[in-house]
Formats: sequence, structure tokens, C-alpha cells
Amino acid sequence: MTRIFLFVVSVHLATVFMIAQPGDPTRTPLDVLATGTYRGQIGGLYPDGQNVPPIAHQRALEAETRRIVPVDARGRIDSSGKIGFICLGASNLKQEFPAVVSQLQRHPSIHPRLVFVNGAQGGMSLEKMIDTVDPRYWENEVDRAIERAGLTHHQVRVVWLKTSLLQGRGDTLTFEHAVSTGVERYVQLMHIIAAKLPNVAIVYGFGRNSTAYVDTTDGNRLSHLEPRAYYEGWIWKRLVELQIQGDERFVWTQPQRRMPLLTWGAYMWTAPPSANTFGHVWLAEDVVEDGLHPSAQGEAKIGRLISNWFTQDTWARQWVLAQNPVASVDEAVVELTTTPRMFDMLGREVTSATVSGAYFKVWLEGGRQRVERIVVP
Repeated sequence: MTRIFLFVVSVHLATVFMIAQPGDPTRTPLDVLATGTYRGQIGGLYPDGQNVPPIAHQRALEAETRRIVPVDARGRIDSSGKIGFICLGASNLKQEFPAVVSQLQRHPSIHPRLVFVNGAQGGMSLEKMIDTVDPRYWENEVDRAIERAGLTHHQVRVVWLKTSLLQGRGDTLTFEHAVSTGVERYVQLMHIIAAKLPNVAIVYGFGRNSTAYVDTTDGNRLSHLEPRAYYEGWIWKRLVELQIQGDERFVWTQPQRRMPLLTWGAYMWTAPPSANTFGHVWLAEDVVEDGLHPSAQGEAKIGRLISNWFTQDTWARQWVLAQNPVASVDEAVVELTTTPRMFDMLGREVTSATVSGAYFKVWLEGGRQRVERIVVP
């Protein structure tokens, strides 16, 4: 009895007294930092400290979103085909993806042709994902996961990517070296994705949750110490910006296509106990004893955050949710309803319209009236 009692107390104390790594007050979530700076670099998820895509990137997202439709095994458009949505990365994502899928599958308007594929694997660092000498991850995990889902590689249209370089201790990284090295490795990975999954239109990055709760004395987790997770957000930001700027390695259009279109999802990193602009905060109870992997509560929290984002984002919801046939609505003739002044997530002043019982958001852009279907659960 005495031995059992001591064991229980030990576990209890380990859980209650989980202590976060010393915080750095200069590390501000990218979305909160906005036009502020960190190490001389402007924040925000997109260029110029903005958290919404610039107009050119919005147009790119619209163009690629229109491509995300059901296709047959050879990648040809087919209304009875499938839309493959795969996650690629490591153990945290392997846990989180099912929580997101569970939430999405409960949505009454989920697209009936959407097929989810968990292609994540424990310990799958960025170094391993780009290892062309030992491609076991792609052959043993990704290829088999796609096959088990009843898909071909041509039917995979969307990727949620979450991984990281794990060389050395995370708390010894220098900002510019970590970001520039990460960018080069991710470019390699994007070219691999484009080659292996040729019909992928968009790769979404959400960043990583804070790893502030990882024990600094745990030799198996030292590579995950902050600021590595924080720098992951900066790496993805730079990747997206380089594509927006037209870097030739990032071409997403045919015939010179080198990689899919890259964009942000709901940014995850926070400085506990404060939330970021997505309302997300990562607390000690959201992880298990290793301070790294999500607890059941953490999985549920991520499931809600990411599934809500996918069903509410202007572009993602167009392929995640079924678009029921309605009367044709173009940019010419819509009688606007009289509504109070409203603004959408992109800061556009909008009003509403109703056609054949369906709801639409209407706004002016470049002197032209634009219309977008609003899917009401």
C-alpha cells in the first residue's frame, strides 16, 4: 500500500507543478505583433504586418480554391470523385488531426466527397521528410495512408503541414539562422510534395503551439525547447511572403509550377496565459507530462479551433462545405437588402442579398459588385 501511495503522489505532483520555461517578453505571437517588430522583422501573418492576405494572394487563393473539386482516380474532374485532404507531419499532428476531423464530420454541410487522410507519423521531423536517401516516410506512411483511405495520389487536393527541424537544442537557436535554414528545407519539402502529390492545390500552415511546458532537464525533448516553436511561425511567414513576392522557387501556376500555393490557417502559437487574435491560448493542462504532446483537453481545443477555421474561412469553406445548387447569381444583378453597416473578416464593407432562399454577401471591389454565397449551417 505504501508503494502505491507514493507513486500516485509522485504523478500528481509532476502534473500540478509543471513549470514553464522562462518566457521571453519580446516573443509576441505574429498576429498580435502585427506591425511591431521582433529582431528587426515586422510581424503579422502576411506582408506589412497584416493578418489578411494581400489582394494578389486572395486572387491566387480564389483561383486554387476553384480547382479543389472532386476528381477520379486519374485526377480528372468527376462529380462522383473525391477530394483528398491529408495531414503531413509528426506525432502532435497525428493526434490533432482526428480531433479536427471529428468536429468537421459533425458539421451538417460537410462536403460529401471529402476524404480525410492521416499521413502524420511520430518523430517525423522536417529532416526526415526531405531525406531522399531514406524515403520510408513517404513509402511506408504516406503512400499506405492514401491507399487505406481509398484514394490515389491524384485525388489528394489539400495538405495540412506541421513539422519542424529538430537538430540541436531548441533554446540555442539564433533567429536569422533558424529561419533561413528552415525556409531552405521547407522549399525542398514543397518540391517533394508537388512531385509526389501532383494535384495538391493548397498547403496550409498553422504554426506550432508553444512548447513552453517542455521540461528543460528532459534530454529527449531538448530539441523542442523554445524558441523553436516560435520560430516555426516566422519560417512559414517568410515562405508565404517569398511566394507572394514571386520567388522562382515558389511558382504555383502552370506550366512552371514548382510547388502548391502556400497560405496560413489559424495561427497557433501563443504566449501563455495570453490568447492570440484567434482566441487561442495554450495552457499547462493542454499537454501531457512531457509538456509537448496534447492532452485530451488539448486535442479537443485544437479540434474546435481548426475545424471552426476551415468552415469559416472565405476560401477553405468553399471546398470543406457542400455548396448546394441555387439560382445562378453573377456579378451583375442583385438587389441589395438594407442592412446596418457591416464588415467581414477581410475588412470589406458588406451587405447581404437573398436569392431563391440562399444568402449572399455583397461588396464593391474595383468599382464592381462582387457576390459570395454564405453557407448557413
